[in-house]
Formats: sequence, structure tokens, C-alpha cells
Amino acid sequence: MRSVGISVLVLLYMVVSVSSLTASDDVAEMIGVNIHITYLDTSYNPGNLAPDEPNNLYTLLSQLGVRHVRDGFPYLPQWLTPWQNISSLGIKASFIIRESNNVTGLLNQLKTQLPGLTDQIEGQNEPEINQGIALAAQVQASWYQAVTSDPYWANNNIPLISPSTSNLAYYNITGAQTTSQ
Repeated sequence: MRSVGISVLVLLYMVVSVSSLTASDDVAEMIGVNIHITYLDTSYNPGNLAPDEPNNLYTLLSQLGVRHVRDGFPYLPQWLTPWQNISSLGIKASFIIRESNNVTGLLNQLKTQLPGLTDQIEGQNEPEINQGIALAAQVQASWYQAVTSDPYWANNNIPLISPSTSNLAYYNITGAQTTSQ
């Protein structure tokens, strides 16, 4: 009797496993790389590598088959060209926000100068360590207001997601979280 029960369990596991197979193309959609091109003083910055160098960022991302990257929001004009190059590879980006007095202007820049690049806009990175919880909540609220008042973001299914915290105790720092907040 015991061996029958084990056989049924193994068979059930095999059926569940087979039915939950994932195509490799779907797996590639689940993977992203944090690239730090906005760190101007590191080797991550494409400007620090010659365009024809075999290990430049664009070549490596293309060879790896990456479809999604994560980095700081492109606040400065010198970041537009590297992001246009990444976009030309068919790669989408999750941009991490920070405090700004010009949220609407930055969002307009993103949608006009880098159209089709954004996967999502992400709240501040580890605000409990960097900026503080109170400021993170204020920053998230100002970005939320700007994103939800412009139909471009909803029409293109580009959400503003919650900040990335280093500690689960701070997950709810900006209040109730929804798919667009």
C-alpha cells in the first residue's frame, strides 16, 4: 500500500512538473541586470569604454541576450545617448527615481527622448538607508501624482512601483501599495 501511495505521489509530481514547464524565451523575459551607467566614475559607464572595445556594455548586454535592465533615472543629458543605444538593442529599463523638483519635466523627457524604453518606474532605492523614510514617502507621492495624471504611462502599461527597501520592515513606507503605486 505504501509503495502505491509513493508511486501516485511521484506520478502527480511529474504531471505537475510537466504542466509547469517554461519556455526559455519566457525565462529571458524574467531576467534583468542592474547596469549602473549613471555612475559616471565606474567602468559600468559606457563612456569609459571605447565603442569598439569587445567588452563594452552594449556588446556584453547584446551577447547575454538581456531584455531588461535596471538603473538610476536618466536625469542628466549625457545619459540620453547611452540609453538610446540600449534602447536600440530592444532592451527595456526599470528606472529608479529620486527626489526632484521637476518630476513632470523628467517624465516628459523620458517619454519624448527615450520613447519605448521604460518597463517601469521604481521608487527610491533603499531609502531607509539613504534618504530616510519620511522623505521617501513624500518623493513617492509626488511621482505617483505625476505618473497618474499623465495617461501616457497607463496607456503604455508602465507602472510606478514601490521603493526597494533593504529590510522588509520598511516595505509599506509609502502606504498601501497597488499595481500602479
